Amino acid sequence: MQNELPPEEITSQIMLEIQDDQELIQTPAGQFKSKKDGQDLILESEGNTTLEPNEEINFIVNTRKIPNQIEVDGRIDRVVIDRENYGENMSRMVEACQALKELPESERPEKVLDILLENMKYAYKDFVAQIDEERQTWIAEHLTTRNYATEDIPVSQLAEVGFCVCRHFAAMYLILAKEAGLDGCYMGAQTNFTNLERKPTDRVSNDGRKGLFRSGEVGSIVNVGHAWAEVLVHNGEEESWVPVCPSTQLIGNTPERLQTFIDAGFVVPAFEKGLKINLSSNHGEIPESVSFTAKESYIYPGENLSLVNLTLSNQKSEILGIGTPSRTIEPVLFQGNLTAKIVPHEFIFNSSAKLEPMDIDVLPIETR
Repeated sequence: MQNELPPEEITSQIMLEIQDDQELIQTPAGQFKSKKDGQDLILESEGNTTLEPNEEINFIVNTRKIPNQIEVDGRIDRVVIDRENYGENMSRMVEACQALKELPESERPEKVLDILLENMKYAYKDFVAQIDEERQTWIAEHLTTRNYATEDIPVSQLAEVGFCVCRHFAAMYLILAKEAGLDGCYMGAQTNFTNLERKPTDRVSNDGRKGLFRSGEVGSIVNVGHAWAEVLVHNGEEESWVPVCPSTQLIGNTPERLQTFIDAGFVVPAFEKGLKINLSSNHGEIPESVSFTAKESYIYPGENLSLVNLTLSNQKSEILGIGTPSRTIEPVLFQGNLTAKIVPHEFIFNSSAKLEPMDIDVLPIETR
């Protein structure tokens, strides 16, 4: 299975069509105006909007990732930043990463990964079997049971044990990257990854694996919940996002290495995880048939800007009842003011990147 990504040419073409001074957007349902309100984007109809039954209007929103806040006692997907409790191992990694500030930013992401992998291992059974019984017990209780997804774990404990799984690896990488002066985003998704064979241009694995993942045969599809990170690197006035996956020991700091992330399917759903919409009207209650939702849109590896497709629709839908009868919602004519507030969405426990919608990048692209 291959993940089909929008070619750069398509993205560039769309971007060229977006006017920097765009204030009013003409649609079959009426005019809309867009404006920024902090990190939010407000899309509001000019006068009344008329939505006929079964009408659908498509918009595109250009978004950018918002770096995770790395702060004392904060959390990144259940990993607690308990700086006051840092022991010898964590303090050593922090000190080594702080020293990286002397290097150009472009060199720091891989150096941070080196430091992390020199001190931490993924909690594979064969690795864990080689350590003392006390740590084996801790790992069994905290990392390899279902509880790991719902339990807060201080980063200091992970560092002392020396083992973790993907979500902790990604969080620890971001914590250390911040010590090296780099901002970053936590990326998490349940999706189909392709377990590609490692290429000569990929970062060499320190455990001799041939595929990206140890689970599944090389070339197979691996459906898992997985977590990795992206860090923001500045080069003069230019900036770029570099994907880093400590669990697979990959880094996308060259075009060839970035392509591995793309080909393997390291994508995150953009809507609901990174972005959400609040729809309102000052003309009373909005009919249940009227909604503002997203079509399939993803955050792709290394993107500076991510395109999100949104649809304003007045459609028939089925509501499945839980303990109550199911019902059908029939579309009815809507006339009135509509306001859509498109806002960054902080997914549970900072477990995925937040997206900031950008005002100049709102554009209707299709009417059906």
